[in-house]
Amino acid sequence: MYTMDQNQQPLVDVLQRHSASGAISFHVPGHKQGVVRGSLSIEWEALLAYDATEITGLDDLHAPSGPILKSQQLLSSYYHSLESYFLVGGSTSGNLAMILATCQTDDVVLVQRNAHQSIFHALELAGARPVLLAPTMDKSTGKPVGIAVETLLEATNAYPQAKTLILTTPNYYGMVSAAMDELIQQAKARSLTVLVDEAHGVHFALGAPFPTSALAYGADVVVQSTHKMLPSLTMGAYLHVHERSHISRGHMGRFLRKVQTSSPSYLIMASLDAARHFLATLSAHDVDRICKSVTRFKRELSTIPGLTLGCPDERIIMDPLKLLLSVEGVPGTSFQSALEKEGIFPELVDDEDVLFIFGLAPITPMEQTDWRGAIQRAVNSVRGLQRLSGGNKSLQVPIPNVSAFSMSYHALRAYKETSVPVTAAEGWIAAESVVPYPPGIPLIARGERITTAHLEKLQQLIDLHAHFQGNHDVKDVGLLVFTKD
Repeated sequence: MYTMDQNQQPLVDVLQRHSASGAISFHVPGHKQGVVRGSLSIEWEALLAYDATEITGLDDLHAPSGPILKSQQLLSSYYHSLESYFLVGGSTSGNLAMILATCQTDDVVLVQRNAHQSIFHALELAGARPVLLAPTMDKSTGKPVGIAVETLLEATNAYPQAKTLILTTPNYYGMVSAAMDELIQQAKARSLTVLVDEAHGVHFALGAPFPTSALAYGADVVVQSTHKMLPSLTMGAYLHVHERSHISRGHMGRFLRKVQTSSPSYLIMASLDAARHFLATLSAHDVDRICKSVTRFKRELSTIPGLTLGCPDERIIMDPLKLLLSVEGVPGTSFQSALEKEGIFPELVDDEDVLFIFGLAPITPMEQTDWRGAIQRAVNSVRGLQRLSGGNKSLQVPIPNVSAFSMSYHALRAYKETSVPVTAAEGWIAAESVVPYPPGIPLIARGERITTAHLEKLQQLIDLHAHFQGNHDVKDVGLLVFTKD
């Protein structure tokens, strides 16, 4: 696509004009441009005035021909894609669409093990046969990152009929494997369609010092959450099709219509238009100011006694807007509670770390001083707590580099489901995914045979009072498994 002037916001502009026009609403939504607010205060009126619907002049997400079309063309121009789409159901809707659009029943699909639960949901809906590829572990932080090239080659040798590779990069912590380029090139050389959940990498288009987007490396489809790193509303996301992908123009759109609502939020879509404009008009000077202010703040935090800043090894490229913090020997949940008492709410907590995500705005000197003081008070309050035995070493789940489910999703439909105690679940096939949230990555995937290592990690998470998304109470009720009885 030709280069377009990024200093425009077609959908934002048309909504502003419509709101100011005094148009009388005899259409949905029922708040009538904020006039009917119910129990909502008057402050909501200005916001609801932009919550429009598909009337003349405002276009239609599922058949765009006006401002939405132009906004998506601007997005495609900025990301140098064949096509780019607005998503109003988060990256989850994009993950569903890209898999349903490219995977057929019984297709063998290579899947990065630490994938988001929506990836597994989509594979089940498609009837594909996933082969799980174990991620490499960053030795410095203990976090799962990307797939080793050697693991991909092992998988393609064992499953030469594989058609698709699904990657998750960066991980939730902002880490990207330095081998990502080679990994994608090896996959493309073996005629694999490469699909990437890049939820946390929408801002990588800015270039250095941020990691490189998988789209630039040649991935066929890339899905990004705008609301994670850009100033857009929650549930906003983008989907991009690579300009040299074999996927034909318009194919992805047909599947997006199947998984996205027929009544998309104009507030979310306008924020997607504005987010692209924000990103595209950030200057190199702006980015430099932001990153330098974050670096100064990290340097200040490094002087707090007892506080450790996570730093991955040299094989990992880290997003400078992500920061892992821990207090030696103190559970991450305890540190999180201490921070929240100081008014600081981290993005994620696991058994040893909390994760901070910085925004694309410079940290002011006053913020730096206030935030450092609050974090130091939180650190001081937990340093006297009982230490974790063995320090802050995560229990890793030892799994093979390449593993397949023992039965297909289709075959499992003939089985019934029952609950078994966690202590008795070894060897059973899981009938539900066990998903600690955040980060929303299945510890045990639906259809996977449960191992002792899985149960050891699960018990550790239960002891740390981790939250499990979508599950009944695994501690008291147990795990849902498949049975013929």
